[in-house]
Amino acid sequence: MRKGVIKAIVLVAVFGVTLTVTSLLSHQKNIDLTTKMEEASLPMISLEENGTKINELYGYTSEMDGTAVRDTIAPLGEDLTLPVSIKTYQSQVESISYQVRTMDMERLMEEDKIESFSQKDGEIDLELQFENILEEGNEYMLILTLQCDGREVYYYTRIIRESGYHVQEAVEFVLNFHEQTFDGENADGLATYLEPNAQADNTSLQKVTIHSSLKQVTWGEFTGERVEKPVPSIKEIGSSYNTIVLNYVVTAAGENGEVEYYNVEEYYRVRYGNNRMYLLNYERTMNEIFRGESDRIKADSISLGICSQDVEYMANEKGSVTAFVQEGELWSYNSDNNHLSKVYSFRGAEGIDARENNPQHEIKIIKIDETGSMDFVVYGYMNRGDYEGRTGIAVYHYDGVGNTTEEELFIPSDKSYEVLKAEWGNIFYVSDGNVFYLLVGDSLYSINLYTRESKKVLEGMEAGRYAVSDTGRYIAWQDSENLYNAATLKVMDLEGEEIREIKAGEGEYLLPVGFVQDDFIYGAARQSDVVVDNAGNTQFSMYRIQIVDETGEVVKDYQKDGYYITKAYVENETIYLNRVYRNGSGFVPADQDTIKNQQLEAEKNITIETTQSAQKQSVVQIAFAGEREELEESPQIVVPKEILVEEDRSVTLDTGVEQEIYYVYSAGKIVKATPFVAEAVTTADSNMGVVIGDKQKYIWRRGRKSYQPVVGDVNIDVSQAGGSSVARCLTAILQTEGISMDVEGLLTQGETPKQILTEALADYKVIDLTGCSVEQVLYYVNLKTPVFAVVDNEALLIVGYDEHNTILYNPETNTTYKMGLQDSNAMFTSAGNVFLGYIQ
Repeated sequence: MRKGVIKAIVLVAVFGVTLTVTSLLSHQKNIDLTTKMEEASLPMISLEENGTKINELYGYTSEMDGTAVRDTIAPLGEDLTLPVSIKTYQSQVESISYQVRTMDMERLMEEDKIESFSQKDGEIDLELQFENILEEGNEYMLILTLQCDGREVYYYTRIIRESGYHVQEAVEFVLNFHEQTFDGENADGLATYLEPNAQADNTSLQKVTIHSSLKQVTWGEFTGERVEKPVPSIKEIGSSYNTIVLNYVVTAAGENGEVEYYNVEEYYRVRYGNNRMYLLNYERTMNEIFRGESDRIKADSISLGICSQDVEYMANEKGSVTAFVQEGELWSYNSDNNHLSKVYSFRGAEGIDARENNPQHEIKIIKIDETGSMDFVVYGYMNRGDYEGRTGIAVYHYDGVGNTTEEELFIPSDKSYEVLKAEWGNIFYVSDGNVFYLLVGDSLYSINLYTRESKKVLEGMEAGRYAVSDTGRYIAWQDSENLYNAATLKVMDLEGEEIREIKAGEGEYLLPVGFVQDDFIYGAARQSDVVVDNAGNTQFSMYRIQIVDETGEVVKDYQKDGYYITKAYVENETIYLNRVYRNGSGFVPADQDTIKNQQLEAEKNITIETTQSAQKQSVVQIAFAGEREELEESPQIVVPKEILVEEDRSVTLDTGVEQEIYYVYSAGKIVKATPFVAEAVTTADSNMGVVIGDKQKYIWRRGRKSYQPVVGDVNIDVSQAGGSSVARCLTAILQTEGISMDVEGLLTQGETPKQILTEALADYKVIDLTGCSVEQVLYYVNLKTPVFAVVDNEALLIVGYDEHNTILYNPETNTTYKMGLQDSNAMFTSAGNVFLGYIQ
């Protein structure tokens, strides 16, 4: 009896424990391990120019490298004041302080704390008063710091003392021009400033320029309304021109009455002269914010609306899942279940918040599998969420089955979005082993996404010496001391880091060109065709281009008798070959040739196409290959939840970019980052921009004085200078800078002109300008420094200019003379535009 009671008690106890454990486990399973992205919380700051609001500034929650932040610039009034307005968005601002530093950030000019301020209707208005120690014409970095909700928030902008730059007139002109574009009936006055030509595309509203028709500039048949009037962002201020950008949002009614939103940017470059404004350049871009309306998804396509055709997209192998990026948002459409997923976005569901709509970030799709799961990277400025106000690189995984996203890694940076994109945005890849690869400066790093351990995989990846496949999986580089003597190329597969080698033929050198998908392209030159000219510049003439697949098998061998390739590059999966033809002992220019991958075009399961609309004009769509069944109902829009991550998944990379990079800024954006000055200058000239070097130093600007008399003392002592033209020209340059040196002796020892100038001019930067035009190098003469040139293996100097002529120094006669600009351009162009300059 007792045993039966005991047994019953034990059974009840076991049942109770089982029930308790089951309840706990059930409760554990019901715990929501997902979260939503936190709302934007930081205040925004705007400045003021003569009563007009300018330069909206976004806040950073960590201190930035001021030499790597270059966005807007504000003029100071004659009384050295600057009105500031802070939009708090319900944040509690406890204190406000500021610093003014030199652009290299090395010298603190002044600092102060605002002792008293008040808030009204969510805004704080105040006026900064600067000391009279800021020099006219010099730019300075202003750093505003808010103590806000228990944390410090930093805002950066350049400032400059107003000195006849006519910024107020420029801002007024831009805003007036902008208003008239929305008033087609009264916009005839705009025709005065436009320069219509046949090259302009008047069938697309996505990009409108100064060369477009008046009807196109006034929006054609498109009817839209601005959500708010734009706040001008001043990007460049100078005596030659001012650059101003407008960013705003336009709404319009869709075909079914739905509200459509468009991000619009207008870029103006204007100059004041003869009591009027001149419009030097105008561009307007327009991109729709995709919202997934039901009529956008069809069986054979996804309509993206008015936007650029340069769409970031990827499909799985079957073609059933297509991921694409539109205006800073990542979307994924699964045709098997008819689900449209808004995978990642900073924007909220309702309206357009200026902070959430900040465009200073990009999304890169890394890979996508058959379930629709994908790895992707978000890099740049983080508009909201855990890293709000930070710049960096975030790696995410999207689970297409569970419809969740999970942060796998965050790499913080102290550089602006533009610099981060230029320096860190060349390679992103996630291997099947969950290892993330990225290129920072000249080094390739790997980070294990499980352990967050990082290591340097490769270094010495200098521009021009490596190439990366479209997928990011393969990287090829030269195994050599410099660009022009590589006998071996190496190709690494980041799935396992296996390396294979490509060997040059006997007496040949190799140069990486690029990739088309995963096929590697490289060129071969005979050593006898690699020639160094008198200025120390190397001419690398390739007789052959080869294309190999991922196994190393040759799929294309390009050779044509007598023809040599001086430059090869890849654009839109087409290989372009700049060629010359050997004519006796020299070369003459030849027509450009191309290599296209016809098989690749045929194998694509999705393509980017355009259609025409009466109101919207050209409309971009993602087109699916093959036949598909018509959709019976509209796609279901789903928004993934974010997996709650409690551990810190950030990794700080200790990287030092040793190679100096030159940044080409146009309209406030970096359009080129390169270690080659000449490439930067030519790019800046064609994009109406500027070249910025180390520590925010101007290297080249598009604008100079109309007249520059002879610079320096070029009347040298011929008996001391040596007999060669190179020695005499270098002696004249050094004499101009008060330096005496045995130049002829150094040349005899094998030193190049660039080496001699670099050693002698320790306080200057010597720059190779080969490839630049005469007009471009006159900028340096404008700075009162002679430019060294080579024509027919003889040296001469450009020492001045006027409206119609260059002033040249003839070392043979030790005299100067004038040559017409057209004749000068023809002479230097035929000689290869070989120049050396220097700048303080």
